[in-house]
Parts: sequence; structure tokens; C-alpha cells
Amino acid sequence: MKKLLAKNKFYFVCLTVLLLAGGLLIAILDKREAILFINNYHTGWADIIFKYTTKVGEEPVYVVIVLLFLSYRMRYSLLIALTGFTVMGVSYTTKLIFAEDRPLAFFRNLQQEDILNLVDGVKVYTGQTSFPSGHSMSAFALCSLLVFLLPPQKKYASVLLFVALMVAFSRLYLAQHFLHDIYAGGILGVAIAILVCRVNSRFEYQPSKRIDQPLFFRKRKAA
Repeated sequence: MKKLLAKNKFYFVCLTVLLLAGGLLIAILDKREAILFINNYHTGWADIIFKYTTKVGEEPVYVVIVLLFLSYRMRYSLLIALTGFTVMGVSYTTKLIFAEDRPLAFFRNLQQEDILNLVDGVKVYTGQTSFPSGHSMSAFALCSLLVFLLPPQKKYASVLLFVALMVAFSRLYLAQHFLHDIYAGGILGVAIAILVCRVNSRFEYQPSKRIDQPLFFRKRKAA
């Protein structure tokens, strides 16, 4: 864990700032105020951006990245796949345990559903699956893992953190989740990425082994 923290100090500092800022907002605003504050500011261009940005937290993105890393190192593809399956398991279990209403269901119970701005073409869920946000968990798990696997550079960390934030923010904007849902989802996502890295650290990197070689485009041995 110390090595992971030292290698990715910039990323963890940024995460700490976000953790404090998000915690402060949750303490100041109740969940109704927080989602309405974001949801009330809709524009045509933002509708398009967040309609598609939110999809980064879905399964097809994992499939694409797994396939891409097969051309680099099979170990990384397996770690990404493990992260995806862990996110699905944790998301399903926690949603089942907490069983909190989605925003649309929450406001519908208050007979105030008309105050929500919904985006055309986006299915808004109404079940008791609000806490935590699975998309936020997925985005932070995947982006954090990529930060940990890639060379430690601020540009990688900044871009990937921004992507995860955009996905989490999209869940508020699209009225799919409350602020505390995406906050918890983000924390769980980072925790999953750290756990996967801890598991990986128990298996030594061996360039000669098949698992630490690309599946595709392997270098031919000299004759």
C-alpha cells in the first residue's frame, strides 16, 4: 500500500481534496437540494455530453479496454476484467442491502416529479437501486486502476480522474442518483481498484511468462 501511495501521490492528493469537498457538500445540502441544484441547469449541449459520458461507466467500455490491453500485457487485461466483475458484485449487493429510491421515485412519492429536468432518450430508473451509484463506482474503479497500472505521470492521473468525475457528475445531471450515491460509489470504486492492485502485487511480474506478455503482436524470438 505504501508503494502504491508513493507512486501515485498526486492522484491520491486529488482524491483527498475531492473527498473533503464532497463530504462538505453532503453536510451542507440535503439530498433534495443537491440534485435540484445540478439538475436545474440543463442546456442542449450538456444534455448531449452527459447522455454519452455516462456510458463510460458501463460494461462495453471494460470489454474494449480489456481487448486493447491484450495487445500489451495479458495480466492487465485480467486485472481490468476482475475489477469489472468485482464492481458488478459490490454494486448489486450494496443496492440490495440499502434499497434506496432513485430520484424520480423519491420525487414522485412527494408528488413533485415534474420539477426534474429529464433528458430525451435517457431511461430514468425508478426502482430502489439508488445507493450507491454503480456507474460512479465503475468509473472510479476503472480509472483508478488504469492510473495505478500506467506509468506515474500527472497527465494520465488528471485525465482519468476528470473522466471518472464526469461520469459521476452525469448521474446527478441525468437525475439517476443523489449526491451521496455518487460519493459512496466513487469511494467504493477507488477501494476496489486498490484491492485489485493488492491482489496483483502478490504475483511477481515475470516477462518470460505468458501472462506478462501480449496475447497479440508478440515479438518474435531471434533465430
